[in-house]
Amino acid sequence: MGLINLVKIKRRRHGNYETALDSKRQTSISYTVPNQDGNFVQVYRKTFMNIFDVTQKRLVGPIHFPNLSFHRPRVDTCHTCDRLNCEAKQNNSVGIKAKSQLDLHHRKVEKSMEYMRKETTDSQLPGSDKCCISFDLQQVLFVPTLTHSDMFYLSQLPCYNLGINLSDTNRAFMCMWHEGVSGRGGNEIASTILKVLNSGITEKKNICYCGVTTVWGKIKTECRHSFMCCDRDFALIEKRKRVMKAIIQNDLHKVITFAKYDPLFEVVDMSVNGFWDIKEAADTLLNTKNSNMSKAVRIKVDCKNPTVLLTKESFSDVEAWKQVNILKKGKTIGDLKSAKIALLLPICE
Repeated sequence: MGLINLVKIKRRRHGNYETALDSKRQTSISYTVPNQDGNFVQVYRKTFMNIFDVTQKRLVGPIHFPNLSFHRPRVDTCHTCDRLNCEAKQNNSVGIKAKSQLDLHHRKVEKSMEYMRKETTDSQLPGSDKCCISFDLQQVLFVPTLTHSDMFYLSQLPCYNLGINLSDTNRAFMCMWHEGVSGRGGNEIASTILKVLNSGITEKKNICYCGVTTVWGKIKTECRHSFMCCDRDFALIEKRKRVMKAIIQNDLHKVITFAKYDPLFEVVDMSVNGFWDIKEAADTLLNTKNSNMSKAVRIKVDCKNPTVLLTKESFSDVEAWKQVNILKKGKTIGDLKSAKIALLLPICE
């Protein structure tokens, strides 16, 4: 098809027209194609259609192939990439430095994603003692489902969903609560994860991932670059939500439950037992100033000695683990185990 050329040939006008542009038959399409002898000949539409069984409009598509390029997304982007991309456009030393930093940033992303894929694959092998868990918050879900005209007069209730996915068993827990129960802070996230993990879903070594921080295996994936199993679950929920209307929160539970089959999503209503004020207990017993938590990409915690954190600032196997004791002076493990954690009061009260 690359040897076929389209040529417009002027034809004699039919009828009386004031200008030549008024005539619809002033030009005709001619196809230049090779014949059996290797020479190029011109044929017209009927002859071409009889030979190739294709019209001129369909032929123009492959010849004028569009430039399939994608624009950078305007929302939910990596702030580091956005800043370095702007600086890299400068033709000076700042631009050269920004290009090297951007390349290093992308290498870190690839390394973290490669590590996560490897651990996820290993956890699915028979006899594995690991369980890869990914968790993240979904975007806010609103009930009832309203059209744009109704939203002008009525208000909606924001509902929150923390998705927890177990890669080795392909189970997914959707922990839900609404704005009247509590917000989306650290206490709510920690209470939800603690409730699900203490329910006996697994007895293996937990390797947890999320977009910012995680637990055994705290794996800190680069922000806005990570794509985890829970993100795939959220996409299924959004797809199902388009065809099912949710009027109250229980309707939203049904939408999430049947968004996936074999196995179904397991919805956990967090408004029943409430949330714990873990931050107050942590401020009383723990001191994390020397842990350098903002730079750590991996954190390892042993259940036999939970007051010692092992941290790494890269995914390199050469780097040694750094030990940090996070227990405050004068406090013991007994104080940590016997600490009483109060329940958070609902916002509506």
